[in-house]
Amino acid sequence: MAQRDNLPPLEQLCEAVEEAAESQPPKKGRERSKFTISQASTSYQPIPKSFLFTTGNGEMGQLGLGVHYLETKYPMWVKMDHEIIGIHAGLNHSVCVSDKGVVLTFGHNGFGQLGRLLDADNTKFSPGVVQLPGKAIQVTAGECHTVALLDNGHVYAWGDFKDSYGTIGLTLGGQQALPVLMFSKEPVVKIASGFNHFVALTKSGVVCTIGCSEYGQLGRIPDHSATRYCQNSMEKHLALYPIKIDNDLKFENIWAGGDTTLAKVKDSNDVYAWGYNQFRQLGIADPQKIYMPTVSPDFSQYSWKNIRCTLERSIGLDINKKVYVLGRQEGGRLGLGYNIRSTPMLTSIPCLEGLGVSEIGIGADCSFAATDEMGLIVWGTGSSGELGTGDIADRLNPFAVSSRALENKRIVQMSGGVRHSMILAFYVDRPNM
Repeated sequence: MAQRDNLPPLEQLCEAVEEAAESQPPKKGRERSKFTISQASTSYQPIPKSFLFTTGNGEMGQLGLGVHYLETKYPMWVKMDHEIIGIHAGLNHSVCVSDKGVVLTFGHNGFGQLGRLLDADNTKFSPGVVQLPGKAIQVTAGECHTVALLDNGHVYAWGDFKDSYGTIGLTLGGQQALPVLMFSKEPVVKIASGFNHFVALTKSGVVCTIGCSEYGQLGRIPDHSATRYCQNSMEKHLALYPIKIDNDLKFENIWAGGDTTLAKVKDSNDVYAWGYNQFRQLGIADPQKIYMPTVSPDFSQYSWKNIRCTLERSIGLDINKKVYVLGRQEGGRLGLGYNIRSTPMLTSIPCLEGLGVSEIGIGADCSFAATDEMGLIVWGTGSSGELGTGDIADRLNPFAVSSRALENKRIVQMSGGVRHSMILAFYVDRPNM
């Protein structure tokens, strides 16, 4: 295995933070069995325009590296005959979409979340094509479901939703192993997935939701109707219906993750939020389940380029390229060091300021930031190698990943599951073929 290169300038900028951290070594997870990285992971012949890398645990096939590479602590190239433009990690499966609109999946398929029938020549350990009736332009994934948005505005999904009692089905017909049409009443322009719900934003600015509502994440079902045991409960849950706001607001962006949902009002900084809020990760002071869309005072302070959410925390990137975090810190999830357990208000990460962060990503227990100059920055839990740092140590402060695989490439998307991460990169200056 190649030695790690010298750390990029980020580590110098964070020197004071790192020196303070050295007195308390990062907590390490359990060691995993050793393996040999294939030479093919660093040999790009021929060189494609885009590169998909995965790192972490792949026992369920979620790394897409084949049956012989079930774990890695470094980013490894997933070889495909497709130019990937979009990625999303489910909890234990992965999905990506190509520039031709082809959707590919790999990983756990116990609930039909891969959207394709598997045989000896088409396994869950390697990317396989999902058959759709058109060109996909966006994909998302949750715990047991996957969603694709087609270029005609139709939404297809496959897999299953779960609540605290078990599976509830993707539709009233139950679990769906192959794609089914979920919405075609009007064109959808964006989709987002939580663990067991997903959200669609229509061209007219309406937000629609479907799935589990135990924590209020659908934003349209009250507390007394949020479980499967209420009359007609499943009919309300398993249909993509619009949220209900008295003043009939129109929205222009949506985000979802874990058991939470956020939506930005059109031509305004106002962000409405609903769902699980125990650690105030919605930017709302009341640490209760928020069943109906409520203005988030914290998130409404800023103009956002992107927001990422998961079970107990949120991370945001504003238009000034500042990274803010909110929620539970345990395991370094917020990147704020050793002395903070959680933060109930959006707090910027000091050592990322001024670095020109261009994109952010989130996993169940880790987070990512990409810069034009220095590549990939990570923090949080690394016990399965999901940080791609070459070890299984947690990083309680932002840490610049030094990887030969990522050299001369611009990181454009990052997404993490429970024990694995996906990284999409492009050559900054593409070599001649």
